[in-house]
Amino acid sequence: MQPLKSIRRLQAGLGDDVPIPDPILFRDSGHILIKETLGANVPAELFDPVGILLEAGYPADKIVVVGMVREPESTYDSWQRLWNGSVNVEIFQGAYEQMQRIWDRCKAGGIRYLPYASEAIRVNDPVAVLQGVMRFLGLSFQAEAMCDWDGRPLFADDKKLWPNMHFYDTPPPRFIAGVREWGGFRYRHTTREGHEVPGVTRAIYERHRQGCEEALDLRI
Repeated sequence: MQPLKSIRRLQAGLGDDVPIPDPILFRDSGHILIKETLGANVPAELFDPVGILLEAGYPADKIVVVGMVREPESTYDSWQRLWNGSVNVEIFQGAYEQMQRIWDRCKAGGIRYLPYASEAIRVNDPVAVLQGVMRFLGLSFQAEAMCDWDGRPLFADDKKLWPNMHFYDTPPPRFIAGVREWGGFRYRHTTREGHEVPGVTRAIYERHRQGCEEALDLRI
């Protein structure tokens, strides 16, 4: 969980000479799934994880990217709730623009990129959606392996309880509470606050939504 973003945060806050966590990217560990997020506090959190991996010598043919975006209005409302109304609009817009740049970079470099819209599970069976994502990644999938999060260990529990999951920073308590409260891979309808979002964010979302429909053969 967020090894590259954690490194960026350390370097931005403490200088480039600080010790950085080992992201285990070059170990013989089979498939390594990395979740990174962009934003929402400082420009250093708007980064290109694909570029970082390539510059570190990671083979391009071993990288597959799932670019996850959400309707910008819902994203903005969520950021406002999580960060107590202190969202920087320029960073918010920059996160969407960076997603498009990463997609463009992948296309130019022959790296497989799945544009994924979170709303796919709003109008489709989540199991079928996840099966399509796993198929794109070239990974096996068993529906019976999916489970809700009402048992233990819970998200963000002590690392020793997650032998194959590594948290490189501590998620905000409100984020942890939200994940645990929702408890499963289902779409969460939230109340819209009526915030205006930059038009470019809507355009980038639409490209990802349409790409998701084509790649997974579904309607959103």
